[in-house]
This record gives sequence, structure tokens and C-alpha cells, in this order.
Amino acid sequence: MMMNRNLEIFIKVAELESITKAAKLMYITQPAVSNAIKKLEEELNVSLFFRDKRSGLTLTPVGKEILALAQEMANVDNRISQAALAANQIVGGRITVGSMPFLTSTLLTKALGVFRLRYPSVEIDLREANPNELLELVGHHQVDFALTAAPFGPFEARQVMTDYIVAAFPPGEKAPKHFDLATNEAPLLLNQAALETILDNADRSRAAISNRIVVQNVESEIEMVAAGLGIGIMSALPLASLGQGLKSCPVKPEISFDVGMIATDFEQLSPAAKALCDIVEEVSA
Repeated sequence: MMMNRNLEIFIKVAELESITKAAKLMYITQPAVSNAIKKLEEELNVSLFFRDKRSGLTLTPVGKEILALAQEMANVDNRISQAALAANQIVGGRITVGSMPFLTSTLLTKALGVFRLRYPSVEIDLREANPNELLELVGHHQVDFALTAAPFGPFEARQVMTDYIVAAFPPGEKAPKHFDLATNEAPLLLNQAALETILDNADRSRAAISNRIVVQNVESEIEMVAAGLGIGIMSALPLASLGQGLKSCPVKPEISFDVGMIATDFEQLSPAAKALCDIVEEVSA
């Protein structure tokens, strides 16, 4: 309602740092995207991007300020549309959700399945990132809310469950009662989120994790454990859903962490975003 098309295009280009990617995502031509950015710069009388053939597009200082304001406008615009729909007993509009990849493949997938059945007209954008990146996305209003692991930073949080770190063993290996991270000498496999969680608990866990391979997502880690490449250190939640029958045990000392949703203000979320939050709590109960 308030947003004009040029601002919408600018947001996509800035977030993707690419005219080509923005054009593809928005189903318009690259010249149309370039022209929209040029018109916006002329209208505001500023340069929004540094342009370099090697490094591509980079926001100028004023471009960063305008992006933050434009994202807030887009969020408000979406909430206005959803409020109007809600007044007519319709939940619609668009939600942008942030999530850690392992929470997407487990908890969020279940929630979205229920949500799509109840609210089929709502558009959903998903942004997967690590916990630190999710804190930035929430703080910069680039997502309505995020599903992540503690610590939750300065934001409001709604805890949905407690998870813990386990050791997963290749096929044919017997899992012990506990796996001691402090005395371990075996090759380890970790995903980035599990590694960050262990490092956050370094004083308590005294983890000896120097002999390691680190991958970005837990699915890859599970495949590598199944192939016999090492002992996997990961969250219990995705292992239970995707573990291909791998044996596991808790690590020692025990490392547990809260899983929850974070937002700048849950009361200010759009009706659609609130509905999805409720469903996430529903399926995790």
C-alpha cells in the first residue's frame, strides 16, 4: 500500500547483492531492475550502491540506512494488508520466517504443513541462517520472527522445547553410555550450529574437538557418519528425524540448549505471523 515498486526492487537487489538474482526472483528483466534502481537513485538524489566489476554491488552508507527504513516500511505495509484481511475474517498476506536449517527440516516443516492447510492464501518466505545471522535478520526487520537456538539475544523469546547434543556412531559401532568430549581422540564430524553450541559451552564442556570436519548442515553430517567417516556431534532433534537408524548417546559433560522463536515484539506481529507462531508451539508440544 505504501511501498512503491522501485523500493521493492531495491530491497531485493540489496538483500541478494545481485541484479541478476533479483530479476530472476521477481520474474522481471535485468534492464527493468537496473532502471528501477536508477530511477530511485535519481528520485532520492543519492547513490545507493557501489558498483564494481569484480566485487559486484555493495551498499553505500546511505544505501544501508535507506535499506533498513525500506524494510521497516515493507513490514508495516504487509501488516496493514493483513489487518485489513483479518477484519474480513481472512488470514492472508506474506510472512518472512528465519530458521536454522536443522529446525527447518524438523520442527518448522511440521508447522508449515499444518499452517498451509489452515491458511492456504498466505505467502511464506523462508530464510535459513546460523543463530548469529538470525539475530541480525530479526534486528534489521528482515524477518517477522525466527526459529533458533539459545542464546536469544536482546529479543522477546517464546521457548518451544529443550534439545541436547549427542554423539552419533557409524553403522556397526556400538554407542557407549556417554561420549566424553574432553578425552576424545577419534575423528569428529560437526555441523556449524552444533560447533557454535559447543563453543558457547566451552568452559563447561572442556571439549577436545581439534580433530574435526565441519559441514554447514546436519543432513550432510548424518550422511558422512553413515559412510563411516567419523563420529557425529549434533543435536538430538534432527538425528531422531533423519538419522537413518544411527546409534547415539549423550555427550559428557551434558550440553543442552533451549529452542524457541524470537521477535522484536510478538504482540506487533501480523495475524498470519502470530498464527504460525501458535502452530509452531502446537506441533512441538
